[in-house]
Amino acid sequence: MSLEVTANIDVLVEGPIMEYPWDREITRTLHLAPTGQPNWFITCIHGLPANSWENLGPLNNWDIYISSTVEYHLVVDGQEEGSGSYSVSEDPPMTNLPPIVIATAYSLLEDPELLNETYGLGPQGWVLGQDDLFASLIIAFDENGFQTDGIKFEYKVDENPWSKHPIKEDPLMAEATRLFSEINQARETISNFIDGTPLPVDPPDIGVGYPAFGVYNSTIPSQGLGSYVQFRANATDVDDKSFTSPMGFYYVVDKASSTRVLIVDPWVKLWLLKEDFQLLKNNSEIAQNYGLPTSFKEGLFSRTRIASALKENGMIPFHHWELLGKHYNLSIAWPGQNLDSLLKNQSEGGFEPHVIILSNLRFGLNITDDPGFWNWDLNDIEVDDQTMQRVLINYTKQHHAGFLATRGTLSDWVVWLGPESNEHYKVGARGHVGNSVEDLDILDEKTVAAMLGMPQLALWEYLRDQVAQALALNPPTELVGLAVGSLPMQIPFVPLNSSLDATTIGADHSILEGVSLPFDLPTPSVYNEFGFSSYTQIGWQLAMARHIAYDAWAKSNKTLPLAEETINRFTQLAENVTDRLISVGNSLRIRDSLVWALERIYCSIISGSISGTSFNATFDFHELNLPQPKTIAQNIDFTRLLQLLPVKLIACSENYTAGIVTHDKYWDENGYRSVYFSVEPEACDEAVAETLLKNAVNWTTHWEYQNVTTLLGDCVRVPNDLADAFQNAIDSIPGDVVSSDSIVLVEEGQTIVEINAATAGTIYLLVAHPTCDKVNVTLMSGNCEVQNATIIAEGLTQVTIQAHEEGILEVSISADPDASINPAYIAVIPEFPSFLILPLFMMATLLAVIVYRKKCLKKTWNK
Repeated sequence: MSLEVTANIDVLVEGPIMEYPWDREITRTLHLAPTGQPNWFITCIHGLPANSWENLGPLNNWDIYISSTVEYHLVVDGQEEGSGSYSVSEDPPMTNLPPIVIATAYSLLEDPELLNETYGLGPQGWVLGQDDLFASLIIAFDENGFQTDGIKFEYKVDENPWSKHPIKEDPLMAEATRLFSEINQARETISNFIDGTPLPVDPPDIGVGYPAFGVYNSTIPSQGLGSYVQFRANATDVDDKSFTSPMGFYYVVDKASSTRVLIVDPWVKLWLLKEDFQLLKNNSEIAQNYGLPTSFKEGLFSRTRIASALKENGMIPFHHWELLGKHYNLSIAWPGQNLDSLLKNQSEGGFEPHVIILSNLRFGLNITDDPGFWNWDLNDIEVDDQTMQRVLINYTKQHHAGFLATRGTLSDWVVWLGPESNEHYKVGARGHVGNSVEDLDILDEKTVAAMLGMPQLALWEYLRDQVAQALALNPPTELVGLAVGSLPMQIPFVPLNSSLDATTIGADHSILEGVSLPFDLPTPSVYNEFGFSSYTQIGWQLAMARHIAYDAWAKSNKTLPLAEETINRFTQLAENVTDRLISVGNSLRIRDSLVWALERIYCSIISGSISGTSFNATFDFHELNLPQPKTIAQNIDFTRLLQLLPVKLIACSENYTAGIVTHDKYWDENGYRSVYFSVEPEACDEAVAETLLKNAVNWTTHWEYQNVTTLLGDCVRVPNDLADAFQNAIDSIPGDVVSSDSIVLVEEGQTIVEINAATAGTIYLLVAHPTCDKVNVTLMSGNCEVQNATIIAEGLTQVTIQAHEEGILEVSISADPDASINPAYIAVIPEFPSFLILPLFMMATLLAVIVYRKKCLKKTWNK
């Protein structure tokens, strides 16, 4: 891309009788340089002389005229794409504007896509190897020209001071330099020409032009592993006005590592925008004063608006990926369609990662139909008729890649401004958590939550939405319904001031190897601004046992005074970027969730009743002025969860507000390993964060298929030894299995087994419960007694029932669970002839709703 320039300079000296003409034509081809704005390139036609002096000499009868005209042609790939011309006017107004200076990655010349990826303010993937030099392209222009040595370049490593670094004129500048030199030579020739005429006075001073445009380069030396580099340029013009370019940035990583880690992290770019806010603001104002084209300025104004919102309301900690870069080859990407190209094989130009990390992807704003700058919900990003979430899931399973997610990636907030779906505005990345019962699938994972081993999180979202819709469509309760629909179940900015420690199950986990227990993961910027150590996410506890959830709800409630400012910041940012569609007033729903709603909805669901595929739950929202509890019934296919094995909580904070959760799908040939951090270790600059992230990458990359599980009844997944114990128990009991079935246990509900006994005798009930330590069996009705319930193997309970006469026998099964939803498998074996028994299985909670409500509240206060 170039500009072919022809400049004509004409001089006329008029005196008594005689005229003395002179002219000069200068032709040059100027190469264009990228400006850091998509589709915009720049070069400069230097200022040409245009002056007139009249009535010179003792008799006022001499005149001098100097004029210049320019023609230019834009040539792209050898084809002329445009042309223009102008005449140079005399005495243009002196505005004394500051200069504009830009420093970008030199690779931008060969890879224009960097403008979209890093704004040209960093190399591809925001990373360089430890042996790599970083070449920067520096562009500066000013209306009057620069001082000698007025262009400077500097960089700094980590938190060290800025260091000046030499620059040199770039080859792109060669023709422009020649043009400028020839123009100055022409000025000198004009002076000599005028001096050679019989002018009776000293000739006027034509002057010397200053370089008003410069293209330079500078190369930063290679840096050590585990460091990060910032760079910028400065320019000072002849009027002694200075300007500094927006800062650029990159991490130094181990490019030689055989392990490649793809990090999906929008916060690197956002942090840089926040840091560059004042410089971007200055740049926008200068661009306006220079009269640059509107479409060029729009890009600057857009960045400035984002930076302004972040500076005022953002909570943008620095992400220390340089610590992970000590050990692995990294590529850092924005959550967009470009991820698809990075998943390609290296032979096809892709990155082909071994591990994928989703870094705090908490925003999912869907104010427009197309995913915008603030929508990081991978379920909203389409690529080749698939969502990016599905593409990442498929890649992970096909390559057995590691899968990590941190803090707000499970954010779910949706604001309901009306009962219709087009009036529901997504603020959080709800698609990562799930929206429907189809998202409960543990085999064919459809969400990030499912990939983390917690597909049941979608159940809470679905049921909350169903009760909200039922209320919103009824005019007397519409406002309550809108409030209920706007209650988030995942809250990613709850203050954390306590340490994490290993759990019993996590004490020997390799992710905690080399970590001094207990440990802290402080976020320096958060502490400096808000006075607490860091943030954690509340909501992942919905997939855990009830004592974990209740403790977390109670503790997070107490953090509300500390969380007030962060909640306001979050909603103010949403308000700014949605033009007040999402207002600060909506933050009341976040407060409601922390104070009472999370606990209330959790209690309602785990106390629900299940009968076949029918799920019934009663919700009490009297805080929202709902006079009577609302009961809903939904058909839910729980078979999607029957192969669910519990995740492992390997580390947690006091009261379970923060945790590290691991999931190993070792039992599936398309399996993988995943880790969820409810905190943000990448925002911590201490060695413990480096160790945890490194260990997590190592652990997830060592997945192995293990044929150590089987399916009971082709539906409930259990360890092989539990299946063997189940069969051995059947073989040891006199009698035949008359019926068997899969069931689902919710934490505070009960599953009822009904048996139609045609005669008196002994009945054995076997219950395989792989996700909970034990089950409790209680007689509900019938002339019988439960003689004993004995754990005969880990995850297997044998119940002996004595029927005294024929009739319907009812026993309830309840669980002491390690997870909120527990699959189980049961078999009934009577000692008397099987043809006399017609077993019927019905699953229902018999306790009244009010009893459950009292039970939940009692447990809450006890906790």
